[in-house]
Order: sequence, then C-alpha cells, then structure tokens
Amino acid sequence: FGLFYLLAFLSLEHPAKFLVPAVTDGCSMVACCSALLIVILEKRAEELLRCGRVYAVITAPIILYYCIRFYLPSADYYSNNLGVLSYMPLAYCSLTICILLFLDATLFPCPRGKWGAAAWVDFFLFVLYAAAIPLSGTRGAALCLLFFSLLLPFFFWKEKKALCFPAAALCAILLFSTVLAPAQNSNRMTSAVEETVSTIVKPTEPTEPTEPTEPTEPTEPTEPTEPTEPTEPTEPTEPTEPEKPSGIWGLLSYENMDAVAEIVQKADPSISDNPLNHISETAYGIAPLALERGDITEAEYARLMDMAEYLTRSSWGGRLFLWICAVRAIQAAPLTGHGALYYQDQYGTYPHNYFLEIATDFGLIAMCAVLALGLYTFIQLIRRSQNDMLLKAWLLYVFTSLPCYMLSTSMYAASAFDQMGFCVVLLIYLKSPRSAGRETAHALKNA
Repeated sequence: FGLFYLLAFLSLEHPAKFLVPAVTDGCSMVACCSALLIVILEKRAEELLRCGRVYAVITAPIILYYCIRFYLPSADYYSNNLGVLSYMPLAYCSLTICILLFLDATLFPCPRGKWGAAAWVDFFLFVLYAAAIPLSGTRGAALCLLFFSLLLPFFFWKEKKALCFPAAALCAILLFSTVLAPAQNSNRMTSAVEETVSTIVKPTEPTEPTEPTEPTEPTEPTEPTEPTEPTEPTEPTEPTEPEKPSGIWGLLSYENMDAVAEIVQKADPSISDNPLNHISETAYGIAPLALERGDITEAEYARLMDMAEYLTRSSWGGRLFLWICAVRAIQAAPLTGHGALYYQDQYGTYPHNYFLEIATDFGLIAMCAVLALGLYTFIQLIRRSQNDMLLKAWLLYVFTSLPCYMLSTSMYAASAFDQMGFCVVLLIYLKSPRSAGRETAHALKNA
C-alpha cells in the first residue's frame, strides 16, 4: 500500500496537492496502526475497551441532548448538526463507540455468561448511541449499523447474551427512522425504500386490453390506376427538440448527460472545466437569465431543471450520477486509468465508491489487484481468527465498514488506508516465523 501511494504521488501533475493530506492523514494512520498492533499483539484490549466505556459515559449527556432536541417544539428538524460538530462524523464516531461497547460487554465483563454492572452500562450506552445514528440522517452510518447487527451472530454465536446488541441495533434503526422519528422526517425510511426500489425496478404502465376486431369481408380487386405526376419537394422543416427523458435511467442515460452538459455550456460559456460539475449552480443561478436572453430554449431549461432537482433531492441520485460518470471514465481508459486524483479534478468530488475510484484513476488492473489482495487477506485472517477473539473483533470492525467503502469512502481517505493497510500488516506478521515463535513462548509462559 505504501508503494501504491508512492506511485500515486509521483504520477501527480501537482504533487503539493497530495502532500498535505499525506502528511496529516499519514500521522493519524501511523498512530492508529501502531496502537492497534500493541493492543492485539500484546493482549491489551481490555484497557482499550475500558477507555472506550469511560469516553462513552462522559459524552453520554451530549448524545442524549442530541437525541432529545429533535423532539423539542423549537427544534429545526432539517439541521442534524450539533454545534460545530457535523452530523456525519458524529454518526460514524457513534458507530465506533457502539462496537467498542459491544466488545467491552462481550469479551470481559461476562466471561462465564453472566452480565455484571459494567455490561449493563455498556448495553444502555449502546442503545443511546445506536439511536443517535438513524436520527442523524446519515444513511451510510445507518447501513453500517445494520450490517453490524447482521454480522454479530456469525462472529460471536457462542455468546448467547450478545444477541441483545444486534436486537437493540435493529430496533433503533426501525423505531427512530419511522415510528419515533421527528415529525417532519417520519417518512424518511419509507422514501428511502421507495427510491431504492424505483431505481432497481423500472415501473411499466399497464396497457388496456384491446377488443377483438370482427373479420373483414374480402374486397374485389381494383383496376390499375394511372401513374401520378411527381410532386414538388417540400421545404426542409426545422429540427424538433428531442423527447424529454423519463424515469431515473432516462435522466442518467449517456445521451441525456451529454445533452445536459451542452445546455450548461450554452447557459454559461465561461465554464472552462467539466460542465457536469456545474449542473445545480447553473440550473438555480444562471439558467433563468439565459432563458430570458434566449440562449437556451424552454425544453432545454426544463431538461436542465429535471436533472438538477433529481441530484439535489436524492442522495441515491447523486451517487448513481457519480458512479455512471466513473464508468464512462473507466471505459475511456480501462487498463491504465487517467492518473491520481483525476476523478476529483474532473468532478470536484470523489465517486463515493472505493473500487470505482481506483479503477478510474489507476485502471481495472490495479482495482483487481487490490481486490484480490483484500480477499486473500480477509480469508486468511478469518481462518486464523477461529481461536483468537481479539482478531475476530478487529475483523468485525473492518467488515462493518464495508457499506461505507461502497457508498461513501474515497480511496485517498485515511480511514480506508488504516483498515486495509493494517489488515495486510497484521497478516504478514501472523504468517512470519517470528510470530510463531512468540506464540509458542506465550503458551509456555501461561503453562
């Protein structure tokens, strides 16, 4: 992974653009990986989890206020932030705390199947933090929490009382997204499901059955008619406007995206970069004036507004748009890619998919190599985690983040680099002869 990022750095047109996040996120990465190596290899997880519980107790009043304030009469239901803290890092921080609380309650306070006071504290704190995740409105963190609750029975099936945690997580997602959601956000879960279904399944309008027609009588043969005189050619008609696209896939078709890009360029000729990066600001800012001047037609204005409204009202719509743009970029250079940070330079954001960004910037060969390395690493770590609860806990944390990789993570993010890189380092260490000798020494010492 270090070599991979070094190649990315050397292939940049402006290396300074990559240098600042490499230094800042790199320090965080080294600190996290070093701490986790100490925790897992030196068997000091109990101290780490105890610190997580203390942190959760201290911050519980803040999270409780965050959950209650959605139901206050004076609350702004469309503002999910808590002071200077944005709702998204708050949700993912709550997810990490939930995992630490579960591990603290499962691995140490109840080794004989009986919960003590600390385990019950962990459980109630878990319920509080799990409720904060769906209230935040972050679908990515809610999906990770859902994935976490589905994985728990497979990772810790021997600990029967641990099943209380996935049940609590599922109840929090269901209740605080529907029944107990704030008044103006009560239909958030229903709208998300309907949007997902309409994206996957294209609805078809039922056709009315036609009535059977009566058989016609055979007609007598007609006499041949005389040849008619040639008609004069008609004058050419003006080209008609293309039909307005309908449905999600009509909006996101290549033809419609190209047409919208041309409309954006016509409305604002000063745009020098990719016009698709300026759809919303052009539609809501410059397009009405361009329509009054006659630079664009009514049909073009309607087409641009349809795309802008779809991208702004739907998180799924924005992601589908970004993924389709990534697929088009991959088709242009499938094997080698376009170079580091190409996608972010083109569209001003990342494609919200870890593997699509690798394929766009470095090609399908690099994406397949990273995917193969990840699958091999995970398979080997799963095999070795059968008798190691700490390794199993680490894998649970990594697998819980998989929805985030597919929906919202960039390949240049420090969190993705931490988890993937640490898994590779851990596997190399466990397969080394030094690790085998160390395990034998620990076994002899315990004996």
